[in-house]
Amino acid sequence: MAIVFDLDETLISTSYRQYRVLCALFPDLKLSNYNDYEILRFKKSLSNYKWVSKYIKELSRELYIGLYTPIIENPKYLKHDSLKVDLNLLEKLVYHEKKKLILVSLRKNEKNGLDQLKNLKLFPYFSEIHFVKHNELVNPKVDVIRKLKSKYNIEGYIGDSFIDFEAAEINNVPFLPVHSTIHNTFGEKGKDVNHWINKIIDE
Repeated sequence: MAIVFDLDETLISTSYRQYRVLCALFPDLKLSNYNDYEILRFKKSLSNYKWVSKYIKELSRELYIGLYTPIIENPKYLKHDSLKVDLNLLEKLVYHEKKKLILVSLRKNEKNGLDQLKNLKLFPYFSEIHFVKHNELVNPKVDVIRKLKSKYNIEGYIGDSFIDFEAAEINNVPFLPVHSTIHNTFGEKGKDVNHWINKIIDE
């Protein structure tokens, strides 16, 4: 049996990293403090672009992406991420429950992603790690999950975004929605990642 995990906002919290990047890109703005940023983004499910656009009306999405994308995965900012998952629970899944854990994440820089997994001590728990690049035309995770399903009996896909949900639904894989700190995509259905892991262990 295998379990698929998303990374950002599922296993780790990325909101402070995103906030620090915005502060670096727009230092002259009087940006909200971090707590206000996090609360506002969660309540209104605002993207970073829409949040910054409250301050810079003339900022085009293309320009914003051109500024944001090159540095969001820089180790200087990745160091601000923190664990949401309990490593002891991952250990139970792998060594006691004999589950294969698979990571599927939207990241551009594979090296920096792998380095971060090692720094956060997540790396040893995963049988497979797939970093796939964003694609605004198609959901790149759909094809990854399809290929994984041909190899494994996937017990569940744990993720925080609609992209995760869609990839699971199209491939007829049970989806377990995670509560994100920066958006409210699944409302009350979204739970802490450790809730879902405990549920799998207890079944």
